[in-house]
Amino acid sequence: MFAIAGLGIIGLAGAGAAYAAYPSDTVTQYAGCLSTSGAGGTLHSVAVGLSPTKSCGPNETLVHLSGGTITQVSAGTGLSGGGNNGYVTLSLDPKYQLPQINCSSGQFVASNGSGEWTCQSQKTYSGTDFALSNQSCGTGQFLAGIDASGVAQCSPDQTYSNGTGLDLSGNTFSLNSGYQLPQSCSSGQVATSNGDNTWSCQNGTGSLYTYTVSGNYVTVGDPLDLSGDTQSSYANCNSGSIVTGGGAFTDHVDQVYNGPNSNGWRVTGSTGPLSQGHIQAYAVCLHIG
Repeated sequence: MFAIAGLGIIGLAGAGAAYAAYPSDTVTQYAGCLSTSGAGGTLHSVAVGLSPTKSCGPNETLVHLSGGTITQVSAGTGLSGGGNNGYVTLSLDPKYQLPQINCSSGQFVASNGSGEWTCQSQKTYSGTDFALSNQSCGTGQFLAGIDASGVAQCSPDQTYSNGTGLDLSGNTFSLNSGYQLPQSCSSGQVATSNGDNTWSCQNGTGSLYTYTVSGNYVTVGDPLDLSGDTQSSYANCNSGSIVTGGGAFTDHVDQVYNGPNSNGWRVTGSTGPLSQGHIQAYAVCLHIG
């Protein structure tokens, strides 16, 4: 038998009758030291809370007393509430609750993106929502859309045209050769116009560089002509450049003149009767920027 020392009476009612009920809110907790030496046990140093009025001795046991029946109830996933003392409740977390009112027959619930659920009506469709069957576009056309009655709208295939500096082959665009800078220049070289809508790599320092310009390709003579022929080819440097030299490419032509001409180079050649050849001048130009 245990004797309780220093613990007050919790409650009395009637003549010699004691009634105890579990409270619905905070449950008072007591702590004390239990001494079991001898035939019985003694509880002393009892205090409200989790600690006795003084520490228990080496042969004593710390005990806790209360009128509750739980130590802790925790709310897991999908639940809210719980507690570790007194009267506790658990309830369904609002994020896991489907609406119980305001939904009409046949409606379904959908998330509103904020952790809540709302009633939604079923989506219905009619023939105007779809294209009619057995429709097709003609050769070379493509489907541009569906009108309100479900009829396919067909349009001609897209056509393209090449603008300035572009070439077009089929559906493929490319850069026109006159707008292409050479990709194989050595370090320090510059891209220079050849005067025929093409570019080449030239040696230069800053804005000072040389380049070569080819002249017109000329046919001299006629194998059926008994009189012979004399023709000239001209290669002119670009404006702002000066000619520093030149020459000619010839075959079966006697050169009459090969030298400077104005701001370029001229080559003149001739053929005899019943003979034919070709001649083309080139000029070496110096650009001074």
